[in-house]
Amino acid sequence: MLTEVLTSSPGFGDIVHNGDRELAGALLLAGAGGRLARSGRQCFQTTYLNERYDEYLAQPGPFRLVWLIRDPASVVYSMLYNWSRYALNEVFSGCVRHRGQSARAFTSAARRACLCYNAKNDQILELVSSGRIDATVVDYGDLVTAPERTFRKLCSRLDILYEPKVLGPVSPRSTEKAAALPRRTTDLVAELCGGSYRQVHELILRPDES
Repeated sequence: MLTEVLTSSPGFGDIVHNGDRELAGALLLAGAGGRLARSGRQCFQTTYLNERYDEYLAQPGPFRLVWLIRDPASVVYSMLYNWSRYALNEVFSGCVRHRGQSARAFTSAARRACLCYNAKNDQILELVSSGRIDATVVDYGDLVTAPERTFRKLCSRLDILYEPKVLGPVSPRSTEKAAALPRRTTDLVAELCGGSYRQVHELILRPDES
């Protein structure tokens, strides 16, 4: 959603894709195909970089990284009820085991999802602490509940001309999914992910700050 908003902003180009913008962008970045629909600044979605996230540090030219975070209960809900188990296990294998974190082979799906959430947060913390990445962390909740203030601040950070009309795809519809988690799972998320969320939340772009 954020990629779509950014690529609709003044001065941005776009890539030719058939509904899968991330795949088309990955092919273009890798030099394995893809083409531009229009010239201008480019925005690529790299959500599933997983264990190869260190490639951000190996880019030859300057770029700006926008990292979107979300409250852990909503993310875990999506992993458990919107993802296939194959997708969850792939992220678990790529993010958690790659980092050498202890996890039993038959860990519950909810626990795997929590460990994945923490591992992705660890990635942005490591990238920011390297001092080599121009990164901006945005909270999904801020983007969908206060879109104009949040996106205006993001545009200022990225040197983009702010135009309210590009916020059309932004919707708060999915903000209530966390409430649908069973109480037992909610408690597990709070126990395992609360500290990780609070730590990465310290990095966020705050729409009300000057």
